[in-house]
Amino acid sequence: MDKLKEQKVIILSGATGYVGFQVLVELIKRGYKVFCVGRNLEDKIFLKQTGVKLLEMDLTSGNLKLGELEKKDTKCICSY
Repeated sequence: MDKLKEQKVIILSGATGYVGFQVLVELIKRGYKVFCVGRNLEDKIFLKQTGVKLLEMDLTSGNLKLGELEKKDTKCICSY
């Protein structure tokens, strides 16, 4: 996780939707390290092809275990 200290990191939810995916593409273009969170991400082949890290979890559960990522300042919510 030391590399995360050096790189701009975004935690993004909603990347499987239209708006969220457009946000994801722009973040990748700008050089961010993106962690996509959500349910049922394993079957989202197009997300895997972008090179992002997938964190499968239910955001509504209230039991998020993001570890070192919890210390990051930037989170982008594109889900409803």
